[in-house]
Amino acid sequence: MGRRIMASGMSGTAGFGEVRIGRIIGSAFGVSRQVLWPLALVFLLAAIPSIVQQYEAKTGLLNATRPDRPGFWLTLMTPVLISLLTTPFVHGVATVMCLDNLRGARTSLSAAASVAAQAYPRMLGMYLCVVIGYMLGMIFLIIPGIMFAVACWVVTPSCMAEGLGPIESIKRSAALTKGYRWKLFGLALVLALLGGVVVAMFIPVGKLAGPLVGGVGQAIFGAVVGVFGIAVGSTTYIALREAREGMSTTRLAAVF
Repeated sequence: MGRRIMASGMSGTAGFGEVRIGRIIGSAFGVSRQVLWPLALVFLLAAIPSIVQQYEAKTGLLNATRPDRPGFWLTLMTPVLISLLTTPFVHGVATVMCLDNLRGARTSLSAAASVAAQAYPRMLGMYLCVVIGYMLGMIFLIIPGIMFAVACWVVTPSCMAEGLGPIESIKRSAALTKGYRWKLFGLALVLALLGGVVVAMFIPVGKLAGPLVGGVGQAIFGAVVGVFGIAVGSTTYIALREAREGMSTTRLAAVF
């Protein structure tokens, strides 16, 4: 039987308590410190195809940098396909470890991977639905895509923690975020600003270090950001459930 991390009394969605952005960010930093190294390694392993692709684009090592060259489309699309298939698993592993950390437990990487593997079909379906919905929203004047992305802010922990299917996870995330989306949009802007500052500082270093070292450095930065992003989503999920349903992390239970 698949493992879920959930809480009792999930049926109600009425009620609006306070959701503090500062508390979410602070909790996310705390969780990130606890789970950073094992999860950063997972993110880095998943990023290897992208590192190779970027190195090829800058150096032309495989002689496949132009559409008329053999292997161009294979070199271009392979990392995209691998990312599409691995991201649901990687995010599932990270979400399990972050949610367990928030409830005061410690889950090993192997145990989290086992849980994520069992949830992979649901996570893959959910991820594809979110990507398609976001792309369609961005086509229609951008604003709908942004609104959809904010509504899906806690779709991954909803899927992993409550054992929901793809569409049910999106609906659950939309229900939890309703009434708080402007605040979450503000949180997204703050995180984007912080990330932009760090990226701006990193670009000159990457150029001086060369394509390989720069690509690896970029992947390491992306891994750290990825772990923190999952931690933010997990802490937001808990905060929203506390505000809407009166749930606390002490009521989280691991179900096998």
